[in-house]
Amino acid sequence: MYGLEPSDRYEIKRIAGRIVPAIGTTTATVSGLIIIEFVKLCLSQIKDLPLDVYRNFYINIALPFLIASEPLACLTQKIGKFDVNIWSSFEIKGNPDMTLEGFITEVEKKYDIKPVLISEGVKSVYAPWMPKASSQLKR
Repeated sequence: MYGLEPSDRYEIKRIAGRIVPAIGTTTATVSGLIIIEFVKLCLSQIKDLPLDVYRNFYINIALPFLIASEPLACLTQKIGKFDVNIWSSFEIKGNPDMTLEGFITEVEKKYDIKPVLISEGVKSVYAPWMPKASSQLKR
């Protein structure tokens, strides 16, 4: 399946003998780096830490190669009167009989914005540029 040549038992044991320590080393390294970042996160609950204290890590034990980089701040933009980023969400408490048109009206009333895309999970429910978008408003 992976293009490996059939080998005898001792050759397989030799290869596996190299893989098992590599898995253990990688797991220990990643666990240690996660704990370091977790301690920083816990400390940030006590004292406000700047973003440049945290690190992203890329590791390749085969080379050996370890790179630490500073994470970027989440981009924020203004929509209406709200500052939003990729993690922002707007909630509308509706009822089972609410149509998509009623939902859009409720969003416009409550948040003073016109939604251009409505999604549920990973599915796009409504976008004005989609085919049959106007027929979906009554759903």
